[in-house]
Amino acid sequence: MKAPRALHELDDLRGRLLDEVRASPQHIRTAQAGTGDGWTAVQVLQHLLLVESLVLSGLDRDAGNDRRRRRRTVRDRVGGIAVSLVFLLRIRVRMPTRRVDPVPPLSFEEVEARWTTVGAELGLRLREAAALAPERAVMRHPVSGPLSPPDTAAFLLKHMRHHERQLHRILAAGPPRPSTEAAQGR
Repeated sequence: MKAPRALHELDDLRGRLLDEVRASPQHIRTAQAGTGDGWTAVQVLQHLLLVESLVLSGLDRDAGNDRRRRRRTVRDRVGGIAVSLVFLLRIRVRMPTRRVDPVPPLSFEEVEARWTTVGAELGLRLREAAALAPERAVMRHPVSGPLSPPDTAAFLLKHMRHHERQLHRILAAGPPRPSTEAAQGR
């Protein structure tokens, strides 16, 4: 079954991303603003935490909800393909909900503690759901529609890999340079 494998990969990738930021210079971990309108390294991690938290809260909210049993429609399947293409082609899109916007930014330590806890609970809940009813929808993506435990795990893994590339770009670029005014004390 895909869910345990994808969930194992999620756990590994989550740990690697946290390790990379933890090992980065302190000014990277404490940056309060990214370059331009971009996120900091910690905000990327915070976004991933918020997505997983939202999925986990949806599992709690929708437990036992019979409407979740419906099959995916053609629209849902086309939406799923569109989401996969966004990740594959690295297309920037707006977040479907502001609930996953990492503002205000949290400290690295807070993101790490929360994400570790949320990730463990999400993995446990998705494994349980996959064992009980692997085809039953456990969440509803705004574009892809209802997703089963294996589909949810696969989506989260693609999403995390998408942001892994973003995180690596941020870490490679280093800290944002202060503006001329800020450097002059204005």
